[in-house]
Amino acid sequence: MKGICTGIVIIGLAGLRCVAQTPTVQTFSGEQIGALQSVLKAQADASNGIGTRRLASYPGFYTMLIYRDRNGQVEIHQDFDEVVVVLQGQATLRTGGAPENVRAIGPGELRGTAATDAASHLLSEGATVHIPANTPHQVFVPAGSHVVYVDVKIRHGVGESARK
Repeated sequence: MKGICTGIVIIGLAGLRCVAQTPTVQTFSGEQIGALQSVLKAQADASNGIGTRRLASYPGFYTMLIYRDRNGQVEIHQDFDEVVVVLQGQATLRTGGAPENVRAIGPGELRGTAATDAASHLLSEGATVHIPANTPHQVFVPAGSHVVYVDVKIRHGVGESARK
């Protein structure tokens, strides 16, 4: 059931309408996401080029909306798999490799600088990507552009017992 709800949440976040099947289903309209993008753009303009907002938290995972108009750092999430769905714009995602200058910024959260030997993936509107826990990854945004995406962070190992 959790997998079904996760899919419904992602579809809802992409601006598509879905019918609530249980009282726990939560949707976000395209209008709500659009209004939030404006808030996140202002946040990005006032900071380091990234605006984020947690949309909802659930047992074992949470969802975020992210607006980015600059390149990010290398990120490594030790406790979370990540599913990204691009809503607007484009970016290059680099994954794997050997990041440099890695430092902890919180429990299970590492940041670093450029990863050597990373694979490149072009992401554009509608692209969906899964990034397993402990995978170095970095987002690059073309100069003068931006990317908006839904980020679903799933606690590593959630659902493993259900698949066995």
